Amino acid sequence: TVPVLLIHGGKPVRSSLNIILYVDEAFAGPSLLPAGCHARAVARYWADFIDDTLVEAMYKAEGRNQAAAAIEVLEGALRECSKPFFGGDNAGYVDVVLGSLLPWVCAADATWGT
Repeated sequence: TVPVLLIHGGKPVRSSLNIILYVDEAFAGPSLLPAGCHARAVARYWADFIDDTLVEAMYKAEGRNQAAAAIEVLEGALRECSKPFFGGDNAGYVDVVLGSLLPWVCAADATWGT
């Protein structure tokens, strides 16, 4: 989790994943989370996987192999979805979480020389 802070209505919201969910609930528009309890739980699982596995690997010196393994798992899960996004036909919570890492992935590529 990237330690960021959002102040909304004078109240703080911490942690990037919590902020994404807060913004999703606090403002009008289509939800980033899918309908149905199980589908929402699955989306939260993958967001946690990204945060706990991929992000953590990018902070380690030996993280290149761990990050590559995490990316393989994510690619397999996306293939199983058989949709263009983890959120289905439209971008959703997992897609936003993963997309927010693109600058970090580019930096890791530059650092690791891939």
